[in-house]
Amino acid sequence: MYGQQQLEEQTARYTKLNELFEQYFGVQEGSKLFSAAGRSEIGGNHTDHNHGKVLAGSITLDTIAVAAPTTDSVITFYSEGYDQKYVIDLTDLAPKTEDDGTTALIRGMAAGFGEFGYKVGGFQAYISSNVFSASGLSSSASFEMLICTILNHFYNEGRLDVVVMSKIGQYAENNYWNKPSGLLDQMACAYGGLIAIDFENPAEPVIEPALGSEYVREITAEAIYANLKQVREAAGDRAVLRALHFLEENNRVDGQVQALREGRFADFLNLITASGNSSWKWLQNVYQSGSVKEQEIGIALALTENYLQKLGDGACRIHGGGFAGVILTILPNEKVEEYMSWMHGMLDTPIIVVNVRAQGAVCLNELIENVG
Repeated sequence: MYGQQQLEEQTARYTKLNELFEQYFGVQEGSKLFSAAGRSEIGGNHTDHNHGKVLAGSITLDTIAVAAPTTDSVITFYSEGYDQKYVIDLTDLAPKTEDDGTTALIRGMAAGFGEFGYKVGGFQAYISSNVFSASGLSSSASFEMLICTILNHFYNEGRLDVVVMSKIGQYAENNYWNKPSGLLDQMACAYGGLIAIDFENPAEPVIEPALGSEYVREITAEAIYANLKQVREAAGDRAVLRALHFLEENNRVDGQVQALREGRFADFLNLITASGNSSWKWLQNVYQSGSVKEQEIGIALALTENYLQKLGDGACRIHGGGFAGVILTILPNEKVEEYMSWMHGMLDTPIIVVNVRAQGAVCLNELIENVG
């Protein structure tokens, strides 16, 4: 799941997690290991909002837990790095103003299980995550899918599929966080591998492994060009550019998936580069409007583009929402250390190495049994 090179590190990580679980809850025969991946957006920058297409992958950074079911209706857990003991009474799932973000999210997910016709029950857990918050790698969605997987395994015989679990996460965010989120992050965290998602019908998105309108998808670039003067006057130039980005980005996602399936990796990288250029010039989400003195993402992209041009390989683009935060760089494995050293010499910013993993949100005990 993590690759051979991380075997020792991950073994120590899970061993420590189990020791901490036993420190707080004692030895429990019913305890099991769970993991939910973070996610990386590979293609389709800001397309899901307009019922578009996205290429995304589950990554090796993840949120993990040791958990055991209980006979009561209480979820109790600790999270590494936090002193707080989290306790959620499942007999009272109404939103509460005094809940912090984490408690509200779990209460909302438990309520979501009921809304979708599934069972919930108590459990005890110790949780740890190396999915950096505010990194664009969907730490919240990773946590949501971890909790869903625990409840799915202990109380629903694994009957929930990725779409249902993602909708439960969305329900919790929409109703208990007041965050109008979509389904992209949850799906990419839970499914596993590199996947293409088509949100034309957002209620039933289509997931495929890769290896005058309300939404822009309902119009065409030709319609915009044919009515360009009127559209510019009505919506403004930036809106026109962003609509054109969406339409072209949808086509690029199709091209990226096809290139990967046909083994044309150079073409795939060229489409990643084109996506980055479109995000910078048309979508315009690399820097905030009016931010003249601080444009670190633009600097990081410029430096990386220069490095990749000299290398003659690889690709880069803004990652996720943009405006601040993270860029995505794809380059040969043998050049990773060199690139990181060079970038650290230029910018005082963290660089995270991630790989796409085949597993999304899983019970590791079950995974090991199936492999065996």
